[in-house]
Amino acid sequence: YRAPFLITAVGPLSSPTLPRIEGRDTFKGEAYHTGLWPKHPVSFEGKRVAVIGTGATGVQTIAEVAKTAGHLTVFQRRPNWCKPLRNAKIAPEEQAALKARYPEIFQRCQESFACFIHSTDPRNTFDLSPAEREAFLQKLYDIPGFSLWMGNFKDMMTNREANKVISDFVASKIRERVKDPKVADMLIPKDHGFGTRRVPMETRYFEAFNQPNVELVSIIETPIARITPNGLETRTADGKTARQFEFDMIIYATGFDAITGSFDRIDIRGIDGQRLKDKWTPAPQTFLGIQVEGFPNMLMHVG
Repeated sequence: YRAPFLITAVGPLSSPTLPRIEGRDTFKGEAYHTGLWPKHPVSFEGKRVAVIGTGATGVQTIAEVAKTAGHLTVFQRRPNWCKPLRNAKIAPEEQAALKARYPEIFQRCQESFACFIHSTDPRNTFDLSPAEREAFLQKLYDIPGFSLWMGNFKDMMTNREANKVISDFVASKIRERVKDPKVADMLIPKDHGFGTRRVPMETRYFEAFNQPNVELVSIIETPIARITPNGLETRTADGKTARQFEFDMIIYATGFDAITGSFDRIDIRGIDGQRLKDKWTPAPQTFLGIQVEGFPNMLMHVG
């Protein structure tokens, strides 16, 4: 095929990533990646299930699997800050009222920092008393969606002490919701402040770890050594076997090769045969996210 222009619409999150773990293909049970979920129904009923990963998709998967699994073991590398989604049924009259406000809602999205209905609060964190701050944060925590992330104080992302306030607030919520203090501590991020990375939305995610059929394993403390035909093994820091697990199902919630992954799977060549993959080593460079130097007739759409 020949054409004057190439428009790529391969997406930034369309190349699922499986972990490079020894023996992954030897597992005899059911194995799924959340980004390649099968079309047929999958039952967790009474099964021994492993979920590897606690990112945005893992958070949602874990809460669902925990409802019916015989036993769920969650393998976590690093935890994420999460915010309650608070989804609820929308009554017909509420739906009609929302539709009537579409122009207003779309206008507000165009005016907000991240194109959501929530606008950054114009105040700084320490403009309020501790009690006033607590009440404001609680209000945002109770509002559905991205309220706590996108509607917070304007200095939350620029002032470390301000960010610590919100991070401590969310950490206190995790401790309230998770009964075992040790497990709660494992679920509280230590390497980044709230909002400085993508904030997964959750529904009863933390409560799942209160169930007797759910276990949390840190693969920082005891990494996964290998997948076995019947499950997997973890190892200690000195390389010895820590534990052996048996599973009926392994779910890989290990995300995607983001942004460049879908491009790397295509042999895209520009002027003088230059490969896009080589051009983007060590990092992608574009003009306004649309074009790349040396690839004049390629237009990218990554939304």
